[in-house]
Amino acid sequence: MTTITTPPGTPGERRSRGRSPFRGGPPPGRVLYRLSVEQYEAMVASGAFKKEDRLELIEGSLVEKMTKGPNHSTGSEDCWRAIHAVLAGGWLVRIEKPIRIPDRDSEPEPDVSVARGKTADYRRRHPGPAEVGLVVEVAIRASKRIAPWP
Repeated sequence: MTTITTPPGTPGERRSRGRSPFRGGPPPGRVLYRLSVEQYEAMVASGAFKKEDRLELIEGSLVEKMTKGPNHSTGSEDCWRAIHAVLAGGWLVRIEKPIRIPDRDSEPEPDVSVARGKTADYRRRHPGPAEVGLVVEVAIRASKRIAPWP
């Protein structure tokens, strides 16, 4: 989803890539529209978003997913492989797959998660909190004071 704040092709054109064109949120006295998980899933099912929109629902707001660099990608890969190697039967590793959290108006897509059951259990729905045993978001160190990744 791209928001164009001035007509396309003009010198002042600015694409916000789904972020609000207002710095710090909406104008005073205005409230952003919040989505429920059901509304978000209906929009996804209807094709309202394109694959390149890269959005997830967090606390009722559409949030653009971060671009993943090489360090993030290899960290995620190492993480899910390590988890998979020690995972007990009856659990599966999910990579960048949604978790449905209606009580929080959220459907995040963590880098790695572990859910109870088999892949077939989630053909018609995403797992919820009662079925998810682990959620991992990979973060790349932001400071040289943090120990380097091996």
